[in-house]
Amino acid sequence: MSIFPKMTNVGEVIAERTLILERRIRRKKKIFVRLGKPRVFPTGHADYFCPFQIVGLGEDKIRFAAGVDAFQAIQLVQIAIASVLHFHYRKRFGQAFYWLEKGDNLGFAEPELNAGTETYRKLWKSKRK
Repeated sequence: MSIFPKMTNVGEVIAERTLILERRIRRKKKIFVRLGKPRVFPTGHADYFCPFQIVGLGEDKIRFAAGVDAFQAIQLVQIAIASVLHFHYRKRFGQAFYWLEKGDNLGFAEPELNAGTETYRKLWKSKRK
């Protein structure tokens, strides 16, 4: 049995951010980043996971980051969200994808490309197949 939870929703939403995607001149689409409340793995594993979902870009998949406690899960989920937004969607949509103004960092610090983010990118790609 896998320790990774099967999720159909993020559970209790503790934070939500609205991003903007400009598809054509004066046509804006709202994209929602939802963060679920951290919780203990349901399999009895002592670590915590924190689910998130990006809604409005066609793939509303629920993902998560895990940590040894709820604080670490929240810290790591912010890196995971930033990785998905910057490496997958920002590259595709460029300046037309933003939070408050064109060219901003989407409200999530752009992750440094290091071993951790490379591992996440590989994992994310393998899960999509």
